[in-house]
Amino acid sequence: CNMVGKICIVATQMLESMVQNPRPTRAEVTDVANAVCEGADCVMLSGETAKGKWPVKAVTNMREICVEAESSIDYRQLYKQYVFNTKQIGKMSITESLCSSAVKTAMELDCKLIVTLSETGRSAIMVSKYHPRVPVITVTPHPQVARQCHLKRGLFPKLTQSSYVKDQDNTTILHGFIENWMRKGFLQRGDNVLCVYGDQQGVPGSTNVIKVLKAGKD
Repeated sequence: CNMVGKICIVATQMLESMVQNPRPTRAEVTDVANAVCEGADCVMLSGETAKGKWPVKAVTNMREICVEAESSIDYRQLYKQYVFNTKQIGKMSITESLCSSAVKTAMELDCKLIVTLSETGRSAIMVSKYHPRVPVITVTPHPQVARQCHLKRGLFPKLTQSSYVKDQDNTTILHGFIENWMRKGFLQRGDNVLCVYGDQQGVPGSTNVIKVLKAGKD
């Protein structure tokens, strides 16, 4: 699933002991951490929250385990591993090659955010495949695409009105979002933001541009 960019969800009895007990076993903690380190996009609780005595504690513990596991990941080495394994399978597409390069550029320039303008979500999913350290904001006018991207690791979809995307050029759209995120405190003036999009607006599969913008500068 990881090699072809498909969504990978690990579920069923991950913290099963918390149906009755307020703390998980060490084996369960290890299983959740391993799922995160092995590339799962989502880890899922079922009986622990549906019928368990400690539903809030189960969710809190799951979150804490995921955060701790992610902090131990060597993202540079992971990126190299994904590029190598992908090339063993076959030739990269133009979109995937561009998106993998975007992740590498984001690491080299210490970008605080990656932004993709996407019609189908494909470019955003390809960026997520290479596990960037920073959040990936996916700007799309399609609710279904936004919902699907929510499941992929590190993707945060931003739904826009179709007219807003079509009536303005991409650079104007991106600067507008960056200014909004600065006002909300997500970015500081001078932060690098890496943007991935296509020069043909509204045309699926046309992703061919990587651009680095500085927050607070035109």
